[in-house]
Amino acid sequence: MGTKYTLRRPPASVAIDTDRIGTIAKEIGTYPVLVYALLNRGFSEKEIREIVQSDTAGYDLMQTSLNGAAEAAERILNAVQGNKRIGIFADYDCDGVTSGFVMQEGLHALKRALKSSCSILLHYPQRKDGYGLSNAYCEDAEGKLDLVITVDNGIATKEQEAILKRHGIDLIVTDHHEPNAKTLPNCIIVDPCYNDLKRSYLAGVAVAYNVVMTAARQIGITLNKGIFMPAVMLGTISDCMPMSFENACYIKSGLSFLNDKDKFSCFYQNAFYDSYKKKVNIPPTITAKDISFTVAPKVNSASRMGDTRIAAAGLFLGVENDKRTLDVAKKLSELNDKRKAETSEINDKVVSKMKLKDWQRVVTYNGSGFSKGLHGIIASKIANRFNDYPAFVYSIKDGVYAGSVRCDNEGIDCMEMFEQLKAEGIVRMCAGHSHACVLEVEDLEVFEKAFSKLYDTMEIQDVVKTVDATTSLKALSNDFLEKISQIPFTVQEKPQFLVPNVFINQVKMMSGGKHVQLSIADNTSARKVNWWNMGQHYKDLGSPKAVHLVCTVQQDFRSSRPCAVVDIIDMIPIKEAKDNAA
Repeated sequence: MGTKYTLRRPPASVAIDTDRIGTIAKEIGTYPVLVYALLNRGFSEKEIREIVQSDTAGYDLMQTSLNGAAEAAERILNAVQGNKRIGIFADYDCDGVTSGFVMQEGLHALKRALKSSCSILLHYPQRKDGYGLSNAYCEDAEGKLDLVITVDNGIATKEQEAILKRHGIDLIVTDHHEPNAKTLPNCIIVDPCYNDLKRSYLAGVAVAYNVVMTAARQIGITLNKGIFMPAVMLGTISDCMPMSFENACYIKSGLSFLNDKDKFSCFYQNAFYDSYKKKVNIPPTITAKDISFTVAPKVNSASRMGDTRIAAAGLFLGVENDKRTLDVAKKLSELNDKRKAETSEINDKVVSKMKLKDWQRVVTYNGSGFSKGLHGIIASKIANRFNDYPAFVYSIKDGVYAGSVRCDNEGIDCMEMFEQLKAEGIVRMCAGHSHACVLEVEDLEVFEKAFSKLYDTMEIQDVVKTVDATTSLKALSNDFLEKISQIPFTVQEKPQFLVPNVFINQVKMMSGGKHVQLSIADNTSARKVNWWNMGQHYKDLGSPKAVHLVCTVQQDFRSSRPCAVVDIIDMIPIKEAKDNAA
């Protein structure tokens, strides 16, 4: 198998002709290729105009309640008005942290409006506690809570719901993971993957916001967007949700508060604290990529390397515009630096030396020597190297191999395969998404062989990836960077371009061959580019001198002013190089 690139095409429902694309681009002040990129992602002409031009893009959609939200809102309002004891059970990752924040802030807004004396207790588990609503939490809730609300988890809590019911406690599930009929609780559920598939693109934090927004509307109050939108943006970006129009609107709205330096955004601003320069190093314009690569990893580092509640404290202090958010940001930067140092060592000493047996179609690694919070990152690094196969990084407890799975191969659905092996008694538990999930098995060797055998029975095609357009190096300019930054593309949905017939004139290895600097040119311009962490990969490609370049454009992090640099995604060597025309 290999990787092939093809030109992305808009869905038939939004496709329009080239002349119309040019007209729209001119009218809204952007590039035709960016209009085309939004069409490719299913945006209608109306949505394109709205997302580029309007400060209130998607307002009506974001005010539309999810299926189940009205019932959940009514039950929540009854609990608040009845001065009941309400528990919120969140998750430990960035989506879970922001979901817990949004639910608690929303309930406190309802409490103030209704002049209630209800108690609201938010619980963030640690990664070591495992994923999801636990039996221990439910047992401990006896006599202490009247209602439990899950955020970013709960769709598989049939057993836990029974414990709560035995103690006279109601359960409301707000989640965005796929349901399984065997583990589905019998309670109020708000989960787009369960009862609102048209909006199944939402992150857990957006689902939580939808529920509290619905409750607020029912009593005639409006939630403060400056508090909620940045959190919804952060959770949506961190959980790598697809770039639907609604998600784009959440991201654009959240970013606008950060770039306007809204008084509630101090935590997000301080999260750009640079531990090397000992200062807050805020980009000229904060983009979704900045959130993805700077803020989200720091929030996630709290549960990976420390305590989930550290990141949560930053969000809550930010609502008070408290100066202590800088102290939290410094602590998160310290944890993230530690995480990066450990994962860099893993990449150099572990991943680069791993080998597979001829029959092996899943890569397994004992990560017991590392924090459980790093297992997903280690699995991602392994999957990046063995990109045809999933990577399972585990620790062993009581004879059970439990850990994280990551997979870069879009041609397979890991969850579907694991469910099949679960039915055969080979997999004990699996949960999550098709290419990022948690897994438990009791016999690792049996699992490896069974998965590999199942894999070999499948007709798995070459991995096909898409680019938005063919372009030139000259076109990837500072002005183009400015225009693309105005559109809230997520990192995984940022437009990618094919620059054909690029000649590599000079090569400079850096950091002992870890990075590579390339002097490149096509027939329009020449420039230098850095390919970070890909020095060995460039060598593995045969150190080509002529390539077709797959890339995007990004802000040069070393510049305080808008400065476009080519961000290499991949390169396809050209076997027969032509004369350099540049």
